Amino acid sequence: MPTRFDEIRNQAAKVRQINLVTVPQQIGAIADKNDSAKWHTHQGTLSVTGSKFFNWTKTVGGGGAIDLIMHLENIDFIKAVSWLTENCACPAVPLSKKTRHRPRTPLTLPKKNYQRLPQVNHYLTS
Repeated sequence: MPTRFDEIRNQAAKVRQINLVTVPQQIGAIADKNDSAKWHTHQGTLSVTGSKFFNWTKTVGGGGAIDLIMHLENIDFIKAVSWLTENCACPAVPLSKKTRHRPRTPLTLPKKNYQRLPQVNHYLTS
């Protein structure tokens, strides 16, 4: 039988995947006309980029939907997880493409071409 702690941990894992843009939308924040990352909230002007946010009015920032709703609503972690579970799409909304990790490909240098060396030398001396 799952404990209250297990329930909160499972809910938190789900809401951590919420796209941050949905949080200001849910609280009725006003999107900036000139900057798509900027929102006008009751706590001040907020920028949301990927999984990070920054409140320009209060000069405080953080990461993730839980931190953001804790900041905006002045609530604790458990209440934030509960609020996000009730007010944002769960199961979780996938992270935006900017925050997904892409597999790294190793750097491969081009083959040496000594015929191009005069052009490189000219560039370096000019």
